[in-house]
Amino acid sequence: MESIMRLSLLPLLLLLLVATETTAASRCIVKERRVLLDLRATFKDPHGLLSSWRGLNCCSWYGVTCDNKTGHIIKLDLHNDNFSNEYALTGDISPSLVNLTHLEYFDLHGNDSGGASIPEFIGSLKNLRHLDLSFAGFGGKIPPQLGNLLELNYLDISFPNGTFIVRSNSSVDNLLWLSRLSSLASFLKLRSPSSGSGGRRETYADTHFLVQSRSLLRRGRRSSELSAAVTRGGG
Repeated sequence: MESIMRLSLLPLLLLLLVATETTAASRCIVKERRVLLDLRATFKDPHGLLSSWRGLNCCSWYGVTCDNKTGHIIKLDLHNDNFSNEYALTGDISPSLVNLTHLEYFDLHGNDSGGASIPEFIGSLKNLRHLDLSFAGFGGKIPPQLGNLLELNYLDISFPNGTFIVRSNSSVDNLLWLSRLSSLASFLKLRSPSSGSGGRRETYADTHFLVQSRSLLRRGRRSSELSAAVTRGGG
């Protein structure tokens, strides 16, 4: 009799298991899963960091955190602490990232973008609170679109030597977007112009990113000083 009862409960348990799996998978929003697949396609991943990025439930994929209630992706943490290209993601960030409209946390620390500029479209992620692109091989200009990220309370785009060099033919206006990031308590301090090589005049902008809460500094990293040298044509 007892064995018959156990057998009769088996289909019910299987049904419950399937329902649980379906519910878990349904948490992942299809449109946002496609964004992650686009990211995986544009990254070179020699160490298989993104090997778990398969199946329906993208909320269980490596580095991905979804909101428990809405299912939207709110955190994408793909940092690399090994400081080695063997483990780093390389390549460009897919522009489809802008479709993660609920993203609050984005970390590419320690990866390798090969000297590409920080993408302007990152400034469209209006809900970002934490942005870490430090030591990730970015170069070129700092896009002023980052000034649209008014919710930021952590920003790190530093290089190994602590310097980000921006060259401009006009003025330091392309750094004034920093003043809009009041949530960062950031400030811009300009040094007096000095004569540079070739008779040009240079203005140096020391940008200090002050973090409101020390608890946001993961792994004991300090908030970094970003020094930008803006070269102006002079007579």
